[in-house]
Amino acid sequence: MKTKKLKITLPSSMSEISLGRYQKFIESTDDETLTDDQIAIAMMEAFLDIKQSDTLKMTMQSMAQISEKLANVLSEKPSLVQKFKMGDTEFGFIPKLDDMTFGEYVDLDTYISDWSTMHNAMAVLFRPIKEKKGLKYSLYDYEGDLYEDAMKNMPLSACMGALIFFYRLEKELKRIIPDSLHPTANPQHSEKSGVGINQSIS
Repeated sequence: MKTKKLKITLPSSMSEISLGRYQKFIESTDDETLTDDQIAIAMMEAFLDIKQSDTLKMTMQSMAQISEKLANVLSEKPSLVQKFKMGDTEFGFIPKLDDMTFGEYVDLDTYISDWSTMHNAMAVLFRPIKEKKGLKYSLYDYEGDLYEDAMKNMPLSACMGALIFFYRLEKELKRIIPDSLHPTANPQHSEKSGVGINQSIS
């Protein structure tokens, strides 16, 4: 009886993995009792569409090599992605965070704290480009859930780049604006505001 051969195409970078696939991986490994072997099996299914029954038939050497390559891709720390294309539509990162509406901020802060709703958060930060002039561009107005499902297909590198951007921004703000400069600030309020964003970047 011939052994079934699997044709595997490994992603060479995080940009070749969709946010939706990563969400599937996070959901399937949301258990602290999982072993490394079980996590490896989850990686194969989420990123390569290989069923557990087929994974168990692979050689130890092949499994170790593939798992290592996937782990290396997932350990990338991409820079902020300003623009990316999905189909015929080009999406851009919100040009000026200062221009974000309160409604956009509320949705971003609500959704960005949980990987299961990360696509909703990315729909706030990335929207179809309306006009381009040189390096500058403008986006269509935010319309809630219009592009939320589409964001599941966005490159994971764009999502991670945005999260790393916010993490570095928060660290820089804490460095240049120490709490001692704001003696009248309400510490209880400052700790709780933006809790969703703070949790996700942590």
